[in-house]
Amino acid sequence: MVEFPVKIDAKYEAPGSRAELFIRIVYCFVLGIIASIWGFFAGIAVIVQWWYILFVGKKHQSLWDFTASYYRFYARFMSYCLLLTDARPPFSGG
Repeated sequence: MVEFPVKIDAKYEAPGSRAELFIRIVYCFVLGIIASIWGFFAGIAVIVQWWYILFVGKKHQSLWDFTASYYRFYARFMSYCLLLTDARPPFSGG
């Protein structure tokens, strides 16, 4: 059996208020703008990383960290916006 490095643990919690839902919609809109800009630069970083690996033969640590932080942020952002968690994602990718 193949093990994947991602684990999902979903627990049902009491329903939230309408005000919290409105805040979530606004927050997801702001995070969506941040994710799209950050994703554009992460895409450029992936292309640069590809060329760096092609010529040097190893990964560049800073580019890898930047891309990994974007993917961490995006996973938290999507789980929050898809109502999978109530924990607000931070603006950082840490």
